[in-house]
Amino acid sequence: MKKSIRYRLTLAFIGFAVFPLLLVGALLAWQSFANMQQEAVRLQQEVARSISVEASSFINSLENDLRMVVDINDIHMLTHPQQLDLLGALQAHQKAFVELTLLDGDGRERVRLSRLKTITSDDLCDRSKKDEFLITEKEAKTYYSPVWFDATTGEPFITIALPLKDLQKGQVDGVLVADVFLKKIWNLIAGLRTNPGEDIYIVDAQGRVIVHRNPSVVLRDTHFTLPEKAGFYSGLNSSSVVMAMDRVRFGDQVFAIVAEREANQALSLAIRTVWIVISLLLVVFVVAGGVGILTVRRIVHPIQELAKVARDIQAGELSKKASVSSDDEIGELATAFNNMTYQLSQTMESLQAEVAERKRAEKKLRRTVTDLERSNVELQQFAYVASHDLQEPLRMVSSYMQLLERRYKGKLDADADDFIEFAVDGAKRMQALINDLLTFSRVGTRGEPFKMTDCEDVLEQVLANLEVAISESGAVVTHDLLPTVAADASQLTQLFQNLIGNAIKFRGDESPRVHISTTKGTGIRDQRSEIRDRESETTNYELQTTNYELQTTNYEAWAFSVADNGIGIDPEFFDRIFVIFQRLHGRDEYSGTGIGLAVCKKIVERHGGRMWVESEPGKGSTFYFTIPAKGAERQ
Repeated sequence: MKKSIRYRLTLAFIGFAVFPLLLVGALLAWQSFANMQQEAVRLQQEVARSISVEASSFINSLENDLRMVVDINDIHMLTHPQQLDLLGALQAHQKAFVELTLLDGDGRERVRLSRLKTITSDDLCDRSKKDEFLITEKEAKTYYSPVWFDATTGEPFITIALPLKDLQKGQVDGVLVADVFLKKIWNLIAGLRTNPGEDIYIVDAQGRVIVHRNPSVVLRDTHFTLPEKAGFYSGLNSSSVVMAMDRVRFGDQVFAIVAEREANQALSLAIRTVWIVISLLLVVFVVAGGVGILTVRRIVHPIQELAKVARDIQAGELSKKASVSSDDEIGELATAFNNMTYQLSQTMESLQAEVAERKRAEKKLRRTVTDLERSNVELQQFAYVASHDLQEPLRMVSSYMQLLERRYKGKLDADADDFIEFAVDGAKRMQALINDLLTFSRVGTRGEPFKMTDCEDVLEQVLANLEVAISESGAVVTHDLLPTVAADASQLTQLFQNLIGNAIKFRGDESPRVHISTTKGTGIRDQRSEIRDRESETTNYELQTTNYELQTTNYEAWAFSVADNGIGIDPEFFDRIFVIFQRLHGRDEYSGTGIGLAVCKKIVERHGGRMWVESEPGKGSTFYFTIPAKGAERQ
């Protein structure tokens, strides 16, 4: 779907102006909300800590009262009536003591005083197996029992036991036991002024709720698992709350003072603040959006006008002009656009004339190419037919001239014998020229399809064909490991045979030395470079050859080089030697028709490669040719 510039500019405005504003506002709202969450947790922690201080103060005051009786009055040294009077006075002083009991050193009750019932001597029992005696007597320190509940009333109690020490014997001589009613702490929590949705309670180490402003919560033996730290959790009533705890220890007993408040109540201010911020952001968004839309419209309308004119011009109406007349950058753009349209119309007229002229030239060129291709085919066919058809009359002339030479040689004068010899020699050379011309024409017309050909096998066949010439000249032919290529095996054989045969024919004073090597590269081209020396590993002679560079074209190729130590070639004749029937030497110096290298080049070009030579007179020659790694016959 095509998106207009209005759409893009609107998105850009939202992305670069409105979105950052919304993001900053959202971050501020979130930060404010997070701070208020932390503040709500902190407030609940303060409430829990204040209750913890009150509860600790109450329990510590009870322990201090008991310790005063034990340490100051030496209760275990008093008579039985005195002990009753002292415990009665303590019970009257501290209403929380529901029952006070004095145990002797063996754990038997000596005195027991209760608010709930009258105790007689028959009610006294042995408590030597109870924790309040065993632990206190063993550890000689204050003992606090777990919270326990009265079987009748269901109210919570805790037992405090203090050891009575005999300073002379250094051992525990009795225990003062007090059953403490926790109703005062209960009343303390119930009388607190709390915030809406706030609840305060105490949980013991077993997870039981032992103090709550609602007695039914305690009486139904409610259990609650406390989290590790303050925060937002599911509360005692399974609602979302902000909860804080403060733990207090009395002896071995640990209690948690819990202060929780419903989350929506604790965060009411934070929620209102967030809504205010959201409202402000919406107002800013609406205002900014309106300003942005107006701004975008002022920019987009002239651009849309330009776009409309551009579409008309695209449809070919070059006379159209933009009607934007503002004095800003868009107005300048419209003026430049109109000028460009005018220049474009002028250019189009000249281009149309030029295109028409080029079409006429291309049509003429195509006719010329077609004529050349037809002429080339006809010339190739003519060369083949002519060379083939000339064989018979030339053979007849040659036969009769040889017959004249045999019958009348020596019977005529010397001039006649020379004339007959010249005629026979000319006929033989004409026969050779026709055969070579036939060979040349057959390269492109009578070649075999390409197939994978091992160059090692080809070279072996060539050396066998040239065995006599190699033996007579004393030539040494060496080679690198040759590849397998896609080629016409018979033409590849002819190529190597012509090059090695030339190296043997055009030799200097030394015995011929020929070396064939290969290199694989990407797009190997014929490019001359500086001469270098290369030493053969199989012989002890030096050949001066030339490098070739690997240039990047569009195919991979094998580059072959055939280097010799012959008479060399002058660089000015490098192109001439590949032309048919071109010779650099007279027939009395070197035999041949001058067509061998032309055939070589044509074979290489048929295989899609190139051929060139590097040489200096008297320093040998190196012929290079390339064959694509993946053979493709050139049409």
